Amino acid sequence: MIRFINPNYHAILIHYPIALLTVGLLIEILTIARSTSSLRAAGRWMILLGALLSIPAATSGIFAKYDVVMQSAGGQEDTWANLKAAAKLTPLQWQMLNNHALWTSIGTGVIVLTVMAWLALCEGRRKKVYPAALLLMFWGMTMMGVGAYHAGEMVYRTQVATHSQDEAQSLQADWNKQLAAAKTRREKIVDRLEYYVGPLQIHVIFAGLAFAIACGALGVSMGKRAAPAKEPEVPDEKPKTPPPVIPISRIWLAAVLAGLATVAVGWYVIACDLQLSLWDLKGVFLSQIWQPYRSDPADNKRMLMHLLLGGGIVVLPLLLAIVARVSRNRMLVGILGTLMILVVAAQIWVGILMLYDTDTGPLTRFNPPTPSDSGAQQSALAQ
Repeated sequence: MIRFINPNYHAILIHYPIALLTVGLLIEILTIARSTSSLRAAGRWMILLGALLSIPAATSGIFAKYDVVMQSAGGQEDTWANLKAAAKLTPLQWQMLNNHALWTSIGTGVIVLTVMAWLALCEGRRKKVYPAALLLMFWGMTMMGVGAYHAGEMVYRTQVATHSQDEAQSLQADWNKQLAAAKTRREKIVDRLEYYVGPLQIHVIFAGLAFAIACGALGVSMGKRAAPAKEPEVPDEKPKTPPPVIPISRIWLAAVLAGLATVAVGWYVIACDLQLSLWDLKGVFLSQIWQPYRSDPADNKRMLMHLLLGGGIVVLPLLLAIVARVSRNRMLVGILGTLMILVVAAQIWVGILMLYDTDTGPLTRFNPPTPSDSGAQQSALAQ
């Protein structure tokens, strides 16, 4: 498979959070004695943006791992056990790939949770936990650095996800022939979108972006700012400009829009896979998702759950936007926010099952290996 961006967008997206976090933490150290410095404010914005952008970079990594294994296995979709057995990866390549995913995931989780906790604290408590927060940020960056090391070694030492010039030219020629052979306008549009955009990986990236915006909004929503001390009035003194109000409800609405974009792209992927009308929402859902599920609950169970959880990721931020606008009740925000985190975690897991292991199967685990290939698959699972 050849794309306009090879091997996928993860190779681009991962550099932005690493650069922002590295520069932001460096500025934080250099300005540690100047708490009111504008440079320090810029550094903290870099840390915030870097932490949040690490989430879509991580979700794009979920797609990237599947993409590498699937292409190494010959480009045919199958269960994860069968793909791993068929993938032409050496034990060293598996080790590098798995270590990259493990350490960068740990680093991303530590950094995102630290930033969310920092947003939720008032200024007085921030001063008390500042050393611990700084250590956690450096620990998270260290883990991301270890993961980045394994990624670099994986590509440049073991040539994972790389093609020779002859292979790339052959794949490009195959795609040109496929585009020329497309008979209808829809087929040409689908082929071009797959080549230039990659709707499936865009769906995964948008899901990470929606989650990132929601994490930032939840941290700000849970924040309780300390009331400023009342200063004595001075005659004929101009009133001071009040501090800016953070538009929390608008941030939640941005999460809603990102969630809707994720759903729209996901629906496009479903309609294209089924070769059905993109606009016949009811017909596609009833005939291709609901009816097969009614006939056999094991069939399309993952797809149905994926759609339900996706709807929750759109509805919950909308409720939180209303709460932030009307009352800003921290307890209610905490309950809804925790529920949303659980829904997102479940959605990521179901998405991994669907992406790696087909739409059919249990919700709690991957499908078992095919009996005829059990010996080869057990060898791959051991790697």
